Amino acid sequence: MGKIDLAINLAKKANGIGSEAVKLTSANAVSDCGYSRLKNIFRKGINYQSYENMVSTTSHPIMGNIPNDLLQLILKANPITKKQAILKAQEAYINASYLLTGMTKINIQAVNRSKISLDSAVNMLKSDNIGLLFTDKIYNEKSTEIILKAEQAMLDKFKTILPMAKNVKITNIGQGAYSDVYKCEIFGTEEKKLVADRIIKCYKSDNNFNRTLFEKTNKIFSQYSDEEIVSYARSKEIELDLNKVKEKRKLFKDTLESIKLQTSDTDKYMATMHGANAEANATEYIRYMNGHKISESQGLVLPDMFVLSDNPFSISKFLDGTIHGNMFNFKRLGLEHSDLSTNPGNLINGVCIDIGGIETKESLSTVSKLVKEARSKGLSDSPRNFLILKRKSRQSNIIGDKEATRILKLIQDSPIDKQEDMLEEMFVRYKDNKKITQVLEEIKSKQLFWKKPKEETCERVDDNYINNLFAMDLWE
Repeated sequence: MGKIDLAINLAKKANGIGSEAVKLTSANAVSDCGYSRLKNIFRKGINYQSYENMVSTTSHPIMGNIPNDLLQLILKANPITKKQAILKAQEAYINASYLLTGMTKINIQAVNRSKISLDSAVNMLKSDNIGLLFTDKIYNEKSTEIILKAEQAMLDKFKTILPMAKNVKITNIGQGAYSDVYKCEIFGTEEKKLVADRIIKCYKSDNNFNRTLFEKTNKIFSQYSDEEIVSYARSKEIELDLNKVKEKRKLFKDTLESIKLQTSDTDKYMATMHGANAEANATEYIRYMNGHKISESQGLVLPDMFVLSDNPFSISKFLDGTIHGNMFNFKRLGLEHSDLSTNPGNLINGVCIDIGGIETKESLSTVSKLVKEARSKGLSDSPRNFLILKRKSRQSNIIGDKEATRILKLIQDSPIDKQEDMLEEMFVRYKDNKKITQVLEEIKSKQLFWKKPKEETCERVDDNYINNLFAMDLWE
């Protein structure tokens, strides 16, 4: 059997593409929970609705492991008690994370205490992270106490396995709707770093801080006009663009309205792509389906470890801004990152640093069709019906199926000026294979390929080109 035949047989196995796939996406649910490990189920789909049951019943709520440079250091220092030493290293992060979760409470208290003033309005317009603006003496004292305790707890545990560890430094560098982010540095003698800096991302159990923050933000802006704010900023030798002030005001207002409109259905939908469980799922899925290790230069940083406990957190690489990458092509796996357009802070020099917001690519043609059907039946455009439409539009024959994903990757990895022609040629070649045709239809409807502009012309892809692609070892 030649490589071409082998490739085709692989594509047809299990009675065709997608027959064994988890029928996925936000509409996906797992009825039988109780996994010893989450790795296998996380590789078969994303955007589950049953994360709580999956995680609460697993006997191993840890995904991944401690960072590799730290792992190698620990293995070298503990050749006889390797397993116990690794567990202690995990405990070091767990202990620190448990203490850091106390930061959310004092953040809310600080926002409530903050005064309404023009200075506050100007500072919010200048800042990339308004969550760190509402600080005062009380906040600084309490946050310092929390961080010192977290640093000491981590250092105490590390000293039992790494005698060369002399100091740990933890710095709060960001706050979001779903998490607080900290930079972690571990030092040896003479203040030399033992390992590369890492990010500890502590996930929040609710969005109370976010609501409190934007209620206060809008209250401050309601007291002053855009012109007043710009004029006051100028008196402080700070230049603000009036149009951008108007845009920011609208953004703050829209954000608060969005938070207030959230229902239990909305929260459940958002939990399928945000938070520790969804991000651990997306990380494992992307790592597995991509087929090879992903480096920062390829535009994506995936966390090293997730701990999905009562105080969930993740550990990932800290990017200092010197690393540049090309935007990771999520469409190559049938996915999209819904947050990148609304939160540019998730990108550093072309590298995506936040995995929250990953969804199955939506089919806009399906959405349009479903909306027309709903309106023709007299169904209201309620948030609940909107979420149902979104879930249906994200259903997939590709996600969770390795052979289907390989077909998509074959198209995505070919030259961009040949992808559309290649897709059409595959329709012809597999016209009698229903399963493969369904995959190709999904690729077309979701535009998971590079579509040539109408005015651009180029050669159609001939059979030899497709045969050569199928003959590659991408199917092994």
